[in-house]
Amino acid sequence: MEFLDQRALALVPNRVRWVVLGLLLTATAASAGCAIWLVEARGSDALTVALLSVFRAAAIGTALWFFFMIGQRAQSRADLLRRTSEILTHEIPSSLKLYGKLDESELRNNRLRGSRIAPDGPDQVEVEVRHVPGTVHARYTIRWPGVEDALALSAHLNVKVISLVYFFPSGEFRKLEAAFADIIAAAGHSDWTMRVEGVRSQRFVGNDQVFAEMTGRRKLSPDFLHEPTERLFVTNDLAAMTRGIMIAWHRRQEALDS
Repeated sequence: MEFLDQRALALVPNRVRWVVLGLLLTATAASAGCAIWLVEARGSDALTVALLSVFRAAAIGTALWFFFMIGQRAQSRADLLRRTSEILTHEIPSSLKLYGKLDESELRNNRLRGSRIAPDGPDQVEVEVRHVPGTVHARYTIRWPGVEDALALSAHLNVKVISLVYFFPSGEFRKLEAAFADIIAAAGHSDWTMRVEGVRSQRFVGNDQVFAEMTGRRKLSPDFLHEPTERLFVTNDLAAMTRGIMIAWHRRQEALDS
């Protein structure tokens, strides 16, 4: 039944759920009280039987609604986490691989551009995913066709907001800032908020490597987790942006010199 669908109940405001429960409890208590009063006052037997019928129906309805609310809350949380894991482990990598399918001329041009372009790199996007089921974040290692260095990306999907952090193993902050200027400006027109955070250090984890970060954030529609079209739009948008970032990262010297 559509009414028993977890998403259908999730759309009912929490206040309305408690109001319904309150009305059922009121009907249960009122019918029980009136029935007891009629029995003690030796009132109409037919009315007493009718009140007992109302009491029985209200009591059953109250119990079902109460346990249904508890079950829905637990199941909807599990459902949200399951859908979140699917997006992080399957849909985002699928979009990245889709946007990494370059045609022959584009692949040849990328491989011939600059010393940092790998002449024998992969012909398709390779995405290594690290995600623990039941959590809302994932870490990706992305290798793009025609480029040498792998890019680390962290994603945090918290139902209503998706947050990204791109990690660049380089202390060349000014080069990154110049290279990503156009991407950051374009992202603003697609409801993304992007910015280069600057140079960081990994000494706190025993690594002296210096790197830079670029963060991204986008608010999601209420139907994001449940609507395939909405999810495809956002994940494809993320993949297209990542493609631009990968290319700009390997052309950062050109951006700085221009």
